[in-house]
Amino acid sequence: MRNAIVLYILGLVFIVVAAMYLSGYLTGGGKTIITPITKTPGNGTNTTNTILQNSTVPTTSVYFSQCQSKNATEEIPNGNFSTGTYSEWIANGVGFGSAPFNLTHANAVGAYYGSPWRGYAGNFVATNYEGGTEIQVGNLTSRPFVVTEPYLNFRIVSPESNLDYIELLEGGKTSKYWYDSYNVSGNTNATTTFVNASIPLLDTTFFCQNVSIRIVADSPGASSILNYIAAGDFYLSKTPNSAPGILVNYSIS
Repeated sequence: MRNAIVLYILGLVFIVVAAMYLSGYLTGGGKTIITPITKTPGNGTNTTNTILQNSTVPTTSVYFSQCQSKNATEEIPNGNFSTGTYSEWIANGVGFGSAPFNLTHANAVGAYYGSPWRGYAGNFVATNYEGGTEIQVGNLTSRPFVVTEPYLNFRIVSPESNLDYIELLEGGKTSKYWYDSYNVSGNTNATTTFVNASIPLLDTTFFCQNVSIRIVADSPGASSILNYIAAGDFYLSKTPNSAPGILVNYSIS
């Protein structure tokens, strides 16, 4: 009788371990997708770099059971600036002003370059474009939030510039992402059209951690009025939503 009980317990242990192994829980989980990203840097350089972006896709929700939400998407506090304020964010420098940019009002009074703003969900956005001819520098940092989904989705207008980018901060770890929405295929009136972008959070080990978003605008308008960045509609999601070709470079340190 005792031997039968021992064999039964050992059988249960074997089944549990086998299930955890197959799910990826013990081995890191998922399959790795290698996506080549070809970048031709701006700022007068002519070299082309090919960057390999590794994105680990989970094979089962068991791998993330410790903190993954039950929703398909998860809001970030004031991630779309719907309050009309920088509540839950901290502005540094003068670039982003004292409050988000009101797109509805801007379109009504002609505060745009070339054509009205479009492609954005909501009325308020963070940008260092204020409707004039001078572009100021600065950055805007969200208060920390827990990453409970594998992707950070948002919308952005940005030129290709190594001085304008989105940054993720966690402890002493920093990831930077550079975008070029002006050259996305089919994007007409690109200077005022928001484009979808996504950042994978699994392979950067940000999952289940307290992370902050920083929008950086360090490109002064003296060189070009188009050197502005506009971003918003930040939310967490189980699936990415990104326009092909918008990401032109990234670094993780």
